Amino acid sequence: MVAAAQRAQAEGFDGVVIACSGDPCLQVVREAVDIPVSAPTEAAIRMSRAFGKLAILARQLPDSYASRLRSLGSGDFWQTTARENGLNEGEYAFRRVPITNHPEPDVLDHLTSADPDRLRELTLDAMTQALRTDGLRQAAAAVAEDGVDAVYFACTFFSKGIAELNTDGAYFGVPVLNPLVSAANFVESAIISQSAGAVTSSFV
Repeated sequence: MVAAAQRAQAEGFDGVVIACSGDPCLQVVREAVDIPVSAPTEAAIRMSRAFGKLAILARQLPDSYASRLRSLGSGDFWQTTARENGLNEGEYAFRRVPITNHPEPDVLDHLTSADPDRLRELTLDAMTQALRTDGLRQAAAAVAEDGVDAVYFACTFFSKGIAELNTDGAYFGVPVLNPLVSAANFVESAIISQSAGAVTSSFV
């Protein structure tokens, strides 16, 4: 990831977006280049300050992934990430969106090398379907029960479905922070701040 960011800078890009809501290697990549770098969750949390209390809606993978998820460590990843990005306990609510049709682990393992495009298609379909069903229900519950002012679906695979539904609150009741769009907008703002007077910018 560091090499990719350094290559992007060498090729003339003005900023880098790490396109994963886990914000992997964010600080390491940021320290390796001289152009702005951000990732979806950092960007969404910072942007949520303009609205108020934020709902973080994370994907819930099928039970068949339980052993893999345990191997990754603590189960309070999103709560820890919220705190690390400056949110106090009362400033956010956390809910999960079950992804019932997510590709099973054996399918994921096979397609990762055999047909990554097919894996991406299956995952996008499953995430979009979950967004339109349980995602909408969880967003509505977060508004009604948790009193949130904005919603963040914490996986970039939700971005396609969010874009299709729009983020004007018609479906969700409050503004929705699209993971990829939030990160891109945040980096673009950083580019403008870094290069005052720049008219156009590019990022990867």
